This record gives sequence, C-alpha cells and structure tokens, in this order.
Amino acid sequence: MQALLSFLIVTVLARELGPDQLGIYSIVLAIFAYGSHVSEFGMRSIVIRDGNLPNKKIHSEAGLYICLRLITATLVSVSTYFVGVIFFPEYAVLAGLVMISTFFIAMQLDWLLLVSKRYLAASWVLVIRPIFYLAAVLLLVWFEQVSLIMLILAFVSSWGALAIFSWIIVGQSVPKFTRAGLLNKKGLRLLKEGYPILGVALVGQAIQSADLIWIGGVYGVVDAGHYYVASAIIVAAMVFANAMTQISLGEMSKYIDDKGAFSKQLKSDISLILWVGVFISIGLIYIISPLIPMVFGYEYKVSGDLIVYFVPYFFLSHVTGILYSSIIVIGKQKQLLRINIVRAFLLLSGLFIVSYSDNLGYIALMKALVELVIVIVIRQYYSYGYLRGILGAIFWPGLIVAIGIGLRGLGDYNVS
Repeated sequence: MQALLSFLIVTVLARELGPDQLGIYSIVLAIFAYGSHVSEFGMRSIVIRDGNLPNKKIHSEAGLYICLRLITATLVSVSTYFVGVIFFPEYAVLAGLVMISTFFIAMQLDWLLLVSKRYLAASWVLVIRPIFYLAAVLLLVWFEQVSLIMLILAFVSSWGALAIFSWIIVGQSVPKFTRAGLLNKKGLRLLKEGYPILGVALVGQAIQSADLIWIGGVYGVVDAGHYYVASAIIVAAMVFANAMTQISLGEMSKYIDDKGAFSKQLKSDISLILWVGVFISIGLIYIISPLIPMVFGYEYKVSGDLIVYFVPYFFLSHVTGILYSSIIVIGKQKQLLRINIVRAFLLLSGLFIVSYSDNLGYIALMKALVELVIVIVIRQYYSYGYLRGILGAIFWPGLIVAIGIGLRGLGDYNVS
C-alpha cells in the first residue's frame, strides 16, 4: 500500500512540477532523510529491543525516550536551517520547514504497538501518512496552489497526522512526558547504545541517496528530477524483495546450529527471490520503461530510459538483501557495518569517477557494479562456512536479466 501510494504521489508531483522543480523537491527530501536518522539517533531500535526484554516495563522509559527525541529534533532542525542559510540560501527555508517533521516523528507511538505485539495495527498506522499526503497534494492541484512551499507544508502535516493517529490507536498506553533523568544513566545509556545504529543508518542512507544529491550538485536539478523519478520507481518495485528478506531472516534463524541446512535454506531463498526479481526486472524493462513518458509526460522520457540502466542494480539488490539478513542471523553485525562502510566508500568513489561522463545511466550501472563487488566480498571473506552455493543460484536468473537488457537495446540510449 505504501509503495502504491508513493508511486501515485510521485506521478502527480512529476506532472505538476516538471523536472527542475521536482529535482529541488527530491534533494530537499534526501536531506530530510539524513536529518530524520540523526534525530532518531538509533534510540528507536533500542527502546523496541528493551520493550521485548523479560520483566521490562517500557513505559518507565517511554517519556524519557520522547523527551530525548524532541531535543535531538530541535538540534537537527535548527542546525539544518543555519547550514542552509550559509551554503544554500535559496533552499534554506525549504530545508528548515521539512525538518519540522522530525518533531512529529519523535512524537509518534507506532513503536509501542510493536512492543505490545499489535503488529497489524503497527503496519496499517503507517499507511495513514501517505494517504494524508496524497489527499493534500490532490487538494493543492484542485485549487491550483501547487508550489514547493505548499508541498513541504503538506508533507510536514502528513507526519503530524501520523503522530496524532498513533496516539489515538495506542489509547490508554500513552506515556507521560517527563524531564527527569534526561542526563542520568538511563538517558546516557540510550544515547550510547543508539549511536552505533545511527552510524549504520547514515551509511545506509548514503548508499540510497548520495547519488541523487551528487547529481543535483554536479549535473543540476533538472537531471536530479529525471533521476529521482527512475529511482523512486525502483524503490517501489523493491517492496517484494524487502518483504521476502524479512521472511528469510526468520527462516534462516531456524538453522543457525547447522551450517549445511543453513546454506541450503539460504541458497533456496536466494533462488526464490531472484526468480521473482527476474519477472519484475523484465516488467521494468519492457512495460514500465516505455510507459513513463505516457504516465508522467513526454518531458520525462529520460527517466524511462534510465529505468533500464537501474535494472542490474535492482536485480543484485535482491541478493545483497538476503545476504545481509544471513549475516545478522549469525550475529556478525559489526562485520555488516564494515561491509556497509566499504559499500559507501565504493559508491562515493564511483560517483567521483563517473561524474566525468555526461551519461546519467552510468551512475546507475556503477551502483550495480558496487553491489556485485559486495556480493563477492561477502562470499569470499564473510561466508563463515554458511554461504556455499550462492553464486550458482545467481547465474541463470542473472543471465536471463542480462539477455533481457541486451534485447531492449541498452546501448542505443543516450540519457545525457
């Protein structure tokens, strides 16, 4: 539902804003993603974990958690605005406004639903925000009031709606606010245990959006708009991979004491997810790519061409998702952080190299090359005897995707 709603939102915005304004909008949202991670400071994962510990009364720390989140949200919002004033004065107001969302994110209580094992409620409450945002965008279109400022205000309001509804759904278990203990051992513990998770989140965010920000700075906002449309479609298409990765994590956990059975389950999961990836990849190549100009407008033909360049990255991301789950299952989180740091370094190095080209598609292909290197690195240095046979599981699905791209005529595109 979130993926579908997000696709509808991007479709409406693309047609209303045009590539240049959409490029600015996408860069502002990319900056917001970094700010939201810093505001969270990894504490959300800690309180969810603590809430599932035996004999742990999470409500005793819930107020402390929210107070700390509001403090970090304040610091992030103020610092983002002043950094914008100094370096990007034309976007400072937009960046400052979008960071107000971090206050509402700090206030939302969907994590309490997870702690209390109300998983269905925790899932559906997250659909409230894109529904509210889509409705607000459509109203702005209806009254012909679409502008970047109005869209950012609607975006912030959608997070406010999510916070309010999360409090309503949680009901009687809403925690009380308190300033007591902000600087005592409990508060410092949350910050101390949260910052490594923040590091992982920031590295992960860099992998996801560094290319978009780079394109905005090097190529300009128009190219950033084209790239944003293509990457947003790829992210939406990853919904099945994300779900199957979570399922695989649970399945592999059953065989943690048997490397042979673990390897068999891992190979089976990779094979299954890749054959799903094959069908979606073919759809992206032959259906979605030609449809982009029809759905978003002919000015976004470049975005349709870019989709084909993204397919190798999309396909290989299915593999890395399962491999990351396997590393978590065997308790090698520190190694996973190192892998992500290497991944981010390769990505940033690749961005610097391909920026000498006028072809945006090379950036997407470079991301695929980074994913392939990471798969090989994991297989060679982080297998721990658990990852036998994974390269064989990749061969035939990968060959079919490669043939599909070749037949589509990748070499005929010039997405400069």
